[in-house]
Amino acid sequence: MDIMNKVILFLFCSCLPFPTLMGQTDSTARQKLEQFVRNIHIFNRLIPQEKVYLHFDNTSYVQGETIWFKAYAVTAAQNLPTTQSSVLYVELLNAKGKRLETKKLKIENGQCHGEFFLNTLNMDYFPGFYEIRAYTGGMLNFGEETVFSRVFPVFEKSKADGDYTEQDLKDGLDISLPNHRPKPKNRKNVHVDFYPEGGNLVNG
Repeated sequence: MDIMNKVILFLFCSCLPFPTLMGQTDSTARQKLEQFVRNIHIFNRLIPQEKVYLHFDNTSYVQGETIWFKAYAVTAAQNLPTTQSSVLYVELLNAKGKRLETKKLKIENGQCHGEFFLNTLNMDYFPGFYEIRAYTGGMLNFGEETVFSRVFPVFEKSKADGDYTEQDLKDGLDISLPNHRPKPKNRKNVHVDFYPEGGNLVNG
């Protein structure tokens, strides 16, 4: 049985003792909720999860520059340096979704660092919105949603060093490159809620 099936089975079993709380006494409802919290703690111990965050040296880049980053890998429950994984995978994808490079970095005390060079001599490194993805092997057991992702604009190299007055995201290519990204699905209905900084919905 793979780990995702174990997760589904555990969550299903956790919900069995907890039918709807309506009509129950406060003490009974509290006992049920406390047991549910204990089950979550047991789940975190048996199947620990990890989170990854990357800190970058800039918010946008130009062709020929280097993207420097520092990575933090922590436990999802306590936000403590992970001891579960020793390798972090970091990927660089261009605007068409093509994986240009993958780094395998050693995690020490929950941290590691690396860089990506935006090679102007390679045709695949054209201007556009690039994506950097980072994950451990264990994170993939919980689906693509757990993978760290960050998107950056990469502008065309300026004609003169230090001149950033004319920034262009056009790739300037005469040939059509395949798009490796899945086509987004159009949603008929979109629900949006706006909350203040405190996180509570304000009447009116």
